[in-house]
Amino acid sequence: MTDVYAQELLIKKFLELEGLTKVKLNDEDESEEYTYPEVALPNETFTRPEDGYWYELNPIPGKPVQIELGSEARSRWAGIFQVNICVPRNSGREALNDRFEAVAALFRSGLIIEGVRIRRTYSSSALEDGDFRVLPVTIEWWSDLDR
Repeated sequence: MTDVYAQELLIKKFLELEGLTKVKLNDEDESEEYTYPEVALPNETFTRPEDGYWYELNPIPGKPVQIELGSEARSRWAGIFQVNICVPRNSGREALNDRFEAVAALFRSGLIIEGVRIRRTYSSSALEDGDFRVLPVTIEWWSDLDR
């Protein structure tokens, strides 16, 4: 396993965020494939929603550190799951705060998601990006994964 395993788990967990729109891709298809129009997933086509509220997900991998001896030793992976909360400019701080609180509650410190542990979740200052404000939220994680 690699950190891709952890990144996929974190994205899956994020899609449980309350208030996200879940749209089935194909009614005829029996598989449970959905799209989330207000979430920009890594390396996937995305169109900004008309209302101007969306999230950008950016998993940032780290380098593994071997934590046991031997050829079958486990490695400790640590990384950052970056969530950018985007809102229209001049929509007020409350829109950013509410969304940050929801993300922080979903990824609370100490949470374990199938072996991936959340170290801490925090935000930095909101940035101006044209007609939008972006609040970067950093979710630090680590996991001991088999090779």
